[in-house]
This record gives sequence, C-alpha cells and structure tokens, in this order.
Amino acid sequence: MSATLDRPVFVVGSPRTGTTLLQHCLSRDPRVFRLERESRFLWHRMRATEKTGRFPPREEIEAAYLGDLFTDPRPMTPPDLRRWVARASSQGTPASYWDISSDLRRQIEQSEDNPMTGPFARAQQDETAPFCIPPQECLWASDVTGPIRMVDKDTGHCWRLPQLAATFPDAVFLFTLRDPAAAVTSLVNAWLHPHWFFTYYVSDPLRIGGYSDRFPWGEHWWNVNLFPGWRDFTDSPLGVLCARQWESAVLAMMEDGLPLVASGRARFVDYDALVRDPQRVLTDVAAFADLDVAAVAGPGLGKVYMTMDPSARVVTPTSDVVTQGLTEVRGTITRLTGFRGPGGTQQAQ
Repeated sequence: MSATLDRPVFVVGSPRTGTTLLQHCLSRDPRVFRLERESRFLWHRMRATEKTGRFPPREEIEAAYLGDLFTDPRPMTPPDLRRWVARASSQGTPASYWDISSDLRRQIEQSEDNPMTGPFARAQQDETAPFCIPPQECLWASDVTGPIRMVDKDTGHCWRLPQLAATFPDAVFLFTLRDPAAAVTSLVNAWLHPHWFFTYYVSDPLRIGGYSDRFPWGEHWWNVNLFPGWRDFTDSPLGVLCARQWESAVLAMMEDGLPLVASGRARFVDYDALVRDPQRVLTDVAAFADLDVAAVAGPGLGKVYMTMDPSARVVTPTSDVVTQGLTEVRGTITRLTGFRGPGGTQQAQ
C-alpha cells in the first residue's frame, strides 16, 4: 500500500492574516508532513490556477502533494541557502526577492555567475518560486506506506473551498482572520515591498495609483493573490485594491466556509488572539484538528514568529491610503463583527 493523504489540514485566509504563522505552529507536530512554502506552485503544476479555474481529480492532487511533502527538517546551512537562491532565481525570481542575510545577498549579487532575473527582467514565472528548498536529510511522504497527515496553506484556497471540501471529505479547515485595518495595511506594505511578494506577471497594463507610478516593474507585476474580478481594480488606488483583495478572500470564506464550520469541519482562528495568547489558541486549534497538543502549543513558540522587516513598513493603519480602502469595504467589516469564539477561535453566530 502506498502513501495516502489522511485528514489533511488546510490553512486558509487572506494574505497577511497569519496563514504562514499558523501553518508553522501546527507543523511543530512531528507526525505532520508539510511543504514549508505556499502550495500555489503545486496547483500551477497541475494547471489549476486562479487563471484557469481548473480543479483536478483527487488522485492527481494527492500525487502532487505526496511527491513534495516532507518532515524531519534540519537547519539549512550556507550551501543550502545558496542552492535555494539559485533555484528561486532559475524560476525567474531575483535573489533580492528572498529573505536572506544581506551578506549572502551581496555575495550573490557580486558573483560572476549572478543568476538574478525577475521583475526587472520581466521574467515570466510558470511556477511560483518556493520560500525554501527541502532539507537534504528528511523523510519524504512518497517513501512512506500508509496514511499521511498534512498541514497545507495557500491563500488561494479561499476560492477552492467547495471543491477541496468535496474532494477531501475528511479534511479539516482553519480560516484565519485578522483585524481588517491591520490586514489591509500589511497588504499595502506587501505591494510596496521592493523585493518580496511579486507573484504574477500579467499582460493587462496596471495603473494602480501609488504602485504602478512608483516602481519600474509596477506596470505588469501583480503582488500576492489574483482574486475573482481583479481586472476591475487594475486602475484603482493601491489602498482600494488591497481592501478589495482582502474582502474577496473574506467573503469567499464566509460564503463557502461557514457551512463547513456549522458541520464541524472548520474553525475561524483569530490572528490577534493567536499572537496575544498562542498557547491557549493553539491548544484549542490542535485539539480540534487532532494534532499533538503538547508539541504544537509547547515551549519554543518564540522561534516560530515571523515579521516583515521594519524598513518595509511604509504605511500605517491610519494612513490615508489605508483609510480610503477600508471605507470601500465597510459593509464586509461590519459583517465580521461577532465571530468571537472560545480559545481565540471564531465561530459562526
């Protein structure tokens, strides 16, 4: 009997609402397999992207995940990091895109075989480059016999919920929510980041105020998620675009996720509560997902936290660019009121 996915855990949410943080926390369970990067690249391989709308059969999805899932990681060495950057660059992403030390970045940029490409070269990415490469010594799911528990996160899952729920009837879903002002602010800062978050090179000319007129790559490089109806906002102010980007994900989770919550298959997780009281929130979430509570919520959580470099935080929640965007989505913000539940999770009311 070959490996199969058993009760996969899908972490879903708008970008910049703690999906990566929650995935990393849950992956502290030593029995869990993961990708250590957003699974968008797998969906692109299967030609199942936001652009095509295709949804493959379970066998194809399962095989794709099992081929890339791993566990038992070790810290990456400097040679590992160089290979990682080379792989990312080979996919059309510059070394400066990735969160590496300034010393290593300078070494790569000054090397004779500098592989830098990406937005400045208008490189076309067929597959989103990974945040890291798997460690050399690890256990691969494809080498295991029997059921595999997986924790997977992809912000694009917001628009795959009905199909994922039907394809994996034993799956557990965790929906992250964050204070809207903080979420939209973080999205704006993501768009303004000079090295990260480039996701799609689009042929449609972008005329996004505060972005396209600010950066040389701003005419065609789309940041973070493409969402249904994104073309309607290619000439919007940046704050309005980011607010709609957040709203599209939240509305999809409310429409398609609330039935899963009502059936006991999903939970809403409050990012702010997770940061404020991680042990309490993770204890509740790990128990709900049938993960190892002691491992997930135990000591060492301080090493899991992630943050954007302070120098990249260009705007604040009180900036005009953010308040303009929040005004556009105030109806959705009102609908979110009252979702609080036990342990920092959020429930349908």
